[in-house]
Amino acid sequence: RRAEFSLYRLKFLRIAAPAIDELGYIITLMGFVQPGMTFVDVGANVGLFSVFFAAVGEPAGFDVLAIEPDPKVYERLKANLSPYLNARAIQCACSNIEGEGFLHESVSSLTNYLSINPQIEKETDFRRKGTTVRTIPLDTLLEGTQNRLVIKIDVEGHEREVLEGAASLLRGGQVKALLLDGINMTCAKWLRGLGFMQFDALTLQESRSASAALFTKGSRPCAE
Repeated sequence: RRAEFSLYRLKFLRIAAPAIDELGYIITLMGFVQPGMTFVDVGANVGLFSVFFAAVGEPAGFDVLAIEPDPKVYERLKANLSPYLNARAIQCACSNIEGEGFLHESVSSLTNYLSINPQIEKETDFRRKGTTVRTIPLDTLLEGTQNRLVIKIDVEGHEREVLEGAASLLRGGQVKALLLDGINMTCAKWLRGLGFMQFDALTLQESRSASAALFTKGSRPCAE
């Protein structure tokens, strides 16, 4: 059965239609998911990526795990994914420790900042308003799964900690493709050291300078 999904359906799910870059990232990652796999959306927000993958994955035979720490945003995410039996949402923040962190609310933008050390206050535009959230490593969340994984990470500066918390999965070969929306050289170098190849997430050309990077192991993306 052919999987079909209309952009117009998004308005009924309280999700804005994707920007061109986001749509490009979705198309890129769709090239990697196959039946029996799991798409993991770290920093899912209200579910722009997760809903696309859940809608396609239901008939195609793969499932979706969406992870979002913000309590209010999580409720919208859960509602948006509720029509799909192959999708589940978890309210927590992925990090390198299991415990608690503080999700600071930003004054000047729509993004939030997660601090797992309350003494670290590096962002001048963040006020002391937010909420305490659970932090769980991906290795813990996905312990025992045998599925191969396609992962998208968008965590506003917390990428290193998320990757450290997924070290076993990344070293073990379960991760087929990983998209980092916001990449620094330290994270990229570490992933390349594990045998991942790095590409521009939009052009699919090998690149070490793109702000959104695709990392794959054992398969190259098709740029056609």
